[in-house]
Amino acid sequence: MEGWLTRIATNTCLNMIRGSKRRPELTVSDLTEDESSWLDQQLNEKVGSVENEIVAADLADRLLSRRC
Repeated sequence: MEGWLTRIATNTCLNMIRGSKRRPELTVSDLTEDESSWLDQQLNEKVGSVENEIVAADLADRLLSRRC
């Protein structure tokens, strides 16, 4: 039983690794320093301007469209 569970856990981990290679994600650490500080500032603000909404949309588009 122990060997069977170990093999299932191993296969599950390998599948997760393979999946992450097929669908790479852009993380906050992949952003430039300016983008990261802007994002932190926006998360702390309650009201946004039109300019901030445009920049946020551009940043979100960049994060969502990244493909390798």
